[in-house]
Amino acid sequence: MKKFIMKHRIGLMLLALVAICSVFSISLGSIGLLGFAFAGVTTTDLTGGQAGVPANMTNRCFPLRKRITIPLALQIASDIVQLVNVKAGWLVKQVNIVMVTPTTGDALTANIGDATAAGYDAAMSLKGAAGTRTYGIDGTDAHITSGGKLYAADDTIDAAFVTVTNPAGDVVFDVIAEVVDTNA
Repeated sequence: MKKFIMKHRIGLMLLALVAICSVFSISLGSIGLLGFAFAGVTTTDLTGGQAGVPANMTNRCFPLRKRITIPLALQIASDIVQLVNVKAGWLVKQVNIVMVTPTTGDALTANIGDATAAGYDAAMSLKGAAGTRTYGIDGTDAHITSGGKLYAADDTIDAAFVTVTNPAGDVVFDVIAEVVDTNA
């Protein structure tokens, strides 16, 4: 009998563990490391309990979203309308425009960027159907091609009107900037 116990001790220990767990209604999954310890396997957790993202980086990447209404009085060629504020240390990777209420005029286009530059989208139409999404294209728009723009100082993302032909009514759209906050 002693020889049998010595030969099958690991199996017997696991059987005893299963019996103890069933008596006390403990799940074997909840003591998985304990079960493997009998077999000589060691697991070391160096993740710090995080799911691949350092705790101090939580909420560092976010969409900055704002609904914009541009009244007819502001739809003037070459004028600039500031859309959203950008903070120093923010990396803006992309800017999307989603039409809510398009213009009913003949044509209305704007460059989306900072100051008068079309860094995020050039000649974007504000006449598209509701729900239409526009955004800059890699290889075409400067900030998108370079992987975004890191702002050294506070700034704004703007719409600079390019073509305004027979404007009619307010234009409503959502502007969504994909932001990475690089501030410590």
